[in-house]
Amino acid sequence: MDAWTRLKTAIALVTLVPVRIGLLATLLGTYGLALAASARLGIPQRYKLAVTRRVTRWTLWILGFYHIEVEGDAQGLLERPRVIVANHISYLEILYFMSTAHCPSFVMKKTCLKVPLVGYVAMELGGLLVDREGGGPSASEAIFSRVKSPRKDEKQPLLVFPEGTTTNGTCLLQFKTGAFRPGTPVLPVVLEFPIDASRGDFSPAYESVHTPTHLLRMLAQWRHRLRVRYLPLYEPNEMEKADAALFARNVRKEMASALHVPTVEQTYSDKLAYHAELMPHYKRAGPGALYLYVRPDILPQARNTGSL
Repeated sequence: MDAWTRLKTAIALVTLVPVRIGLLATLLGTYGLALAASARLGIPQRYKLAVTRRVTRWTLWILGFYHIEVEGDAQGLLERPRVIVANHISYLEILYFMSTAHCPSFVMKKTCLKVPLVGYVAMELGGLLVDREGGGPSASEAIFSRVKSPRKDEKQPLLVFPEGTTTNGTCLLQFKTGAFRPGTPVLPVVLEFPIDASRGDFSPAYESVHTPTHLLRMLAQWRHRLRVRYLPLYEPNEMEKADAALFARNVRKEMASALHVPTVEQTYSDKLAYHAELMPHYKRAGPGALYLYVRPDILPQARNTGSL
């Protein structure tokens, strides 16, 4: 971090950050109380969704996403697909989708239930829980069941991040096949967080960075950018319907082409191995350390050149 970035961040920490924290606490606290009251009063789901859309957009605005660039046929989503597939860079994508007219339910780890408000809201929106520790249906089985046999009251599409984890946006990891097993059309959506490195912009990528550091740097940056592109609906052919892995690879190829990034065959497990390598560096550098996940296929090169 250069001197100018340090100065901007220091000023924001004593001016902008307290204001944002106060606004977010007021907004989300009121929203949580309203949701709890609506559950007791039996308020229809459509009204909950309408409030959720507004609250999440206000949340993004408070965080500095004053304008979100959207390209493609977002409205067409309301007519056809049951599944949205998107690349995953940060938790902020979930807020964006919750602020849209389609306000999808989404697949989430069971551990998210422990996060204040987040777990409650996700379940109110019909979230699909998966347990990576075992003891329940796999993500693939849960998604297949939801898409193939939706309940009558399930009008929302299902949002799936097929990489299964976050990256810093420089590649697309291998896709898990859960969203593709039903063999139904999917809507690919690609998201980017453009930054100007020459100005010392902080990347919203939630990857290989201490959570407190990420939150503070997010709050201390005056403006963030988000670009969203809805790609054409992907209708699987007969071969793809019979082969979920082929379906997933072809959709990933389309998304990577739109993002102008490579595809790599590394997975969530490879990312965990990389994090294990980073841990000693985290401990030596302290809580102020900032690491952004580099492409896993070039990790050996980074290791050999002393970048790690």
